Amino acid sequence: MIALAFGGALSSSTAKAVVILPGQLLVPTGTGAFSGTKIADVTTPFTGVAPGDAVSFTGSLESQVYREAGGTLDFVYQFSDDNVPTNDAIERFTVSGFSGFSTDADYVASTGASAPEFVTRQAAPGDVVGYQFSGVAPGTDTDILVIHTNATATQSGTASFQDGGNVSIAAPVPAVPEPATIGLLALAVSGLTLRRSRA
Repeated sequence: MIALAFGGALSSSTAKAVVILPGQLLVPTGTGAFSGTKIADVTTPFTGVAPGDAVSFTGSLESQVYREAGGTLDFVYQFSDDNVPTNDAIERFTVSGFSGFSTDADYVASTGASAPEFVTRQAAPGDVVGYQFSGVAPGTDTDILVIHTNATATQSGTASFQDGGNVSIAAPVPAVPEPATIGLLALAVSGLTLRRSRA
């Protein structure tokens, strides 16, 4: 079900998200979109436990990464709260790993049952982007959450879910390209420049 929602959002939305700077809190518009070539698609289950409880909530996170035509990456997330009578509603989702990158954050409206009320970015260095919900109820999923960046590489980072308890799992986030990759890009650019000057 989550995978179908992802596919529909790719072709149906065309607007971009709004820039969120370190230390900001914004109300997202629901006009986010993502495009390009999908380079990662991971679904990860999670279980959160509040102090003194048994299981507070269980669910799964689908994370996808898209490389846009210009080479930058869109990070796309959607999570569900399992349809279990004892599950609590999930109120907050955060993802860590955005320090040093330009970040636009929004969501794609009507792609799930719960829209975020606001989005935050941790004060400098701005590593953590968070979405706050009034409560993602058991048996439902969120609208698709979209974070545009100027990153060109990805690595494993941390996604967290909060509702009294807290649980963290791995999720793709931006990465600084390795020195070898930067060297290859610089070599390619210099080759193109040399080729044009000879033409």
